[in-house]
Amino acid sequence: MHKAMEMFIPQIDNIIDHLQSNTELIDLEIYNKLIAIYKEICCVKPKGDDDIRELWLDVSRGTIKEFGEFEEYKKEELVETYEQFERLWKDYYPDENKWYQFTTSKYQDELFFFFDSKQIFSIKETEEPEKERKHVDKDIYKFLTWLFYRVKNETEKLKQNVESYNRYLEKNLSYNKRKNWSTSMGNMQRRQFNTHFIFRLSY
Repeated sequence: MHKAMEMFIPQIDNIIDHLQSNTELIDLEIYNKLIAIYKEICCVKPKGDDDIRELWLDVSRGTIKEFGEFEEYKKEELVETYEQFERLWKDYYPDENKWYQFTTSKYQDELFFFFDSKQIFSIKETEEPEKERKHVDKDIYKFLTWLFYRVKNETEKLKQNVESYNRYLEKNLSYNKRKNWSTSMGNMQRRQFNTHFIFRLSY
């Protein structure tokens, strides 16, 4: 992925919080990006009546610059020294990486998109929205472009070697995340990887 498209934990958390309260923030560009993301994840065999599909995405917290600007925090009297600013950053993001669970589901002709169990979008496949919409944060477009390439990258790993992908998750996901994933989805064995869709939905 090009560095210009890269995103980090603080940016993603801010966008997810914003989207959770604005799930109907849809224009044609957002709609097309969501359709593309859904097509990419369709190579994962769905579970349940609502066609639930899930992937795990690991994201870096980046440098302290991704957290914010020291002068702004100082101006708002949140910190007095740079050392306090750095400590605050590490208090918010103690780990260098964070695993996010990305989920899609479908009911009739409506698609739903979740990030860490938080609904961020829903669209109807048969209804394109208006071309433009005012007051759409450009970071949302960037986030969806980033998400498309991350999903594409993960599904390519799956297509290459499902067992290797499972071992990677078992090694790197925390016990609690693995436990919750196993409970809700079951272990992703080869029979659960729908190779039929790989070529049918490629574009």
